[in-house]
Amino acid sequence: MQLFGENFQALRVNLLSRFFRDSAPIRKLRSTPAKLMSECGALARSHSDPVSALRDFHERNLLRIVDLYKTDLDPIETAFQLADLRKTLGIWAFRLASREFTGDYALYFGGSTVTGVHTFLTDFDVVVVPHGEKDREAAKNVHHLMTRILEDINIETDWIMPARFRSFLFEDLNAQNSWQLNDSAYRFLMDMQIQEVRGDIGLEIFRQKISKIREDLIYSNPGPMLQICKTAFDKAIDPENTAHRPLNLKNDILRLLHYTLYASRAKLGIRSSSFWEVLSSLQDEGILSAEEKEQLVSVLRSTLALRHLIGVAIHDSEDSVTLTDEIAEKLVRQLKLEGKVELLDEIHDFRQTLIGICQRIFERL
Repeated sequence: MQLFGENFQALRVNLLSRFFRDSAPIRKLRSTPAKLMSECGALARSHSDPVSALRDFHERNLLRIVDLYKTDLDPIETAFQLADLRKTLGIWAFRLASREFTGDYALYFGGSTVTGVHTFLTDFDVVVVPHGEKDREAAKNVHHLMTRILEDINIETDWIMPARFRSFLFEDLNAQNSWQLNDSAYRFLMDMQIQEVRGDIGLEIFRQKISKIREDLIYSNPGPMLQICKTAFDKAIDPENTAHRPLNLKNDILRLLHYTLYASRAKLGIRSSSFWEVLSSLQDEGILSAEEKEQLVSVLRSTLALRHLIGVAIHDSEDSVTLTDEIAEKLVRQLKLEGKVELLDEIHDFRQTLIGICQRIFERL
């Protein structure tokens, strides 16, 4: 039995049907980054309360994406649509916040918003980085105001990474103090994508600075990053860490792939942040067979599908979802399965598939 086969197709009929009348044609449910930016901007500029306008825009588009998901049932397309929406709202929140503070600083996004695995559960990795010492206070104030705006429009931000990176100027990030960066910070650094700048310093200057830091800390000497990821991977798959607790979809499944792909990017000099492009690069390099790539895509697709489903059908869940009995039983009802044992066995099987392939990738690196 394949969990995400015929049973999953049943969601076309019953997934959150109370929110919708008839599903619109798929082409009308999809959007593009340019269209989202244009529509959101028109609302923000014309509305007397731009934050309220952003909130309405967010909610309306979330419903559109949920409708797309239950119509199309493509977890990857849904991830892209969610990431595009999140980026649009992040940029406009930054534009509103930065009107209040002068200085030279830049907006960066990271995490699943740029890697292509965004879900209804995912929080937002965003940071405002100052250009120089004189800009530190302005960047900090913009980030605080931007965070409040995002929270007002019902977007949860990740406070850990911004807090870590706000304490640095770009010049502070070098090999001498790299010990202050843990594995999460290294991964965030690899993904940081500049979106907009304020002040007199051009976007290209900020982009060159972050590129140089990545070259110095990671790509010119990939050994430390490779070891960090391998150590974290081995710890995560240690049976002692999962033997006496329910599985966590993010920490026990998605993160295993994260560690493997970030190590691969560092070792092979892959600059792309897209998980899908990294998998293709690994196949091109002979590190991953076509069959293994297909299996990893299937595991990733299934994990995203579960996280999407939990996000839209189980409203008390957070980014890091633990499959408690309560959540497992709700999933069983949504997927019309006979019991949670069937569900958990299927998840265990694709986790073991993931572990086996990832271990082989580390060996080949």
